[in-house]
Amino acid sequence: GPDEDRLKALAAESGGNVVFHGFRKGDALWSLIRACRALVLPSEWYENAPISLLEAFAMAKPVIGAAIGGIPEMVTD
Repeated sequence: GPDEDRLKALAAESGGNVVFHGFRKGDALWSLIRACRALVLPSEWYENAPISLLEAFAMAKPVIGAAIGGIPEMVTD
């Protein structure tokens, strides 16, 4: 999205272990979810049950999600 360059710069400055993969689907997506430590879901849309969140849960991955829509009801501390 429009914040990609700013977020990449922030990740580099902080020394964080962050990888930006961009859009993926199918086997490439499932391979990334399997390999990740957690899924970050910075949604700005009021979805009731975001598919990305459900895909992460299907692979038993923790989700760090925005406090919007149905995300707070699905993600617990």
